[in-house]
Amino acid sequence: MNGNVYAIAYDDETFLKRYIFKKKMKSFLQSINIEYKDIHIPICDDRVDIRIIGKVVGKLKPIKIRNKD
Repeated sequence: MNGNVYAIAYDDETFLKRYIFKKKMKSFLQSINIEYKDIHIPICDDRVDIRIIGKVVGKLKPIKIRNKD
């Protein structure tokens, strides 16, 4: 689980982030895109609602779609 990329629901939003577990009761969601900040999560807080929706298992490349005109 540690270091893999997941679709994660946290704080009423959904993210695609690398999950990093750290000792001392902390973990964080590492951004893959450098334009976005990492999210630090206090895992010792019972009010934290974090859910893993699914693991990213492949890569997507943007494609160009031609118009039929």
